[in-house]
Amino acid sequence: MPTALAKQRKIAIVGSRSVGKSSLAVRYVDGHFVESYYPTIENTFSKEIRVKGQEYATEIVDTA
Repeated sequence: MPTALAKQRKIAIVGSRSVGKSSLAVRYVDGHFVESYYPTIENTFSKEIRVKGQEYATEIVDTA
């Protein structure tokens, strides 16, 4: 759960089919790369990060 001081940010990953949008999102959030292909309609991932001392609660939308 984001802290009260964390700024909220939404990020959309867009691109052509089969280019690795889902793999990119999973790599960023979970730290591992998915090489297999499973068609995605839409997934949402969350990750809290700190940049230059500022906390951010990010919501990453992986589009079709």
